[in-house]
Amino acid sequence: MSDSNGNLTPLIECENLDKAYYLGKEELLVLKHVNLKIYKGEYMSIMGSSGSGKSTLMNIIGFLDRPTRGVYRLNGKDVTNLTDDEESIIRGREIGFVYQTFNLLPRNTAYENVALPLFYQNRPADRNVIMHALETVGIADRARHRPNELSGGQRQRVAIARALVASPSLILADEPTGALDSRTSEEIMELFTRLNDNGVTVIIVTHDPEVAHKTRRVVRIKDGRITE
Repeated sequence: MSDSNGNLTPLIECENLDKAYYLGKEELLVLKHVNLKIYKGEYMSIMGSSGSGKSTLMNIIGFLDRPTRGVYRLNGKDVTNLTDDEESIIRGREIGFVYQTFNLLPRNTAYENVALPLFYQNRPADRNVIMHALETVGIADRARHRPNELSGGQRQRVAIARALVASPSLILADEPTGALDSRTSEEIMELFTRLNDNGVTVIIVTHDPEVAHKTRRVVRIKDGRITE
């Protein structure tokens, strides 16, 4: 998407974002004047140590939290002050989430876990769509297995398939290799690379330099500020 002058419009634009929490009358700033542009098709990481503000920034990008001050634009539209229902609709249609701890429902099969985003959006649980998501991440042969019957890497693949099933424009992955051994971590990062090669915008939040190095752009955050 381009503006009236033909310039490329960022998929995501954060302008002077602050996020504050309050302890009585004292303001604790977790994010400080964050300015960031992310374009469609990017494969990038937001890197910082624990407490740096990286997860808070991810939560704002993913409509799980709101900034205290500043502007957040998605596809050129100001989405800073949407209602809860409006945020929920965008979150369901546009964003797929991948977490360190997988967040799979233990009593559901891999197939049923992947189908959940469609259920929450009142969309048909199309078997072809669900199986395609599982095939994309190389786990279709485990469709009927429950999480406790899968390895850590297989569970993360199911979680990624769940993030993909609704065809989001953006995947947000929060420490997606944090619970995996080094070999499985490599495999998961290679999977994200392939997804990005196929046009999916991927943002990975991590504290691990090796993970960040595998992405094509690294944004570093420290004490709530973008430093690089």
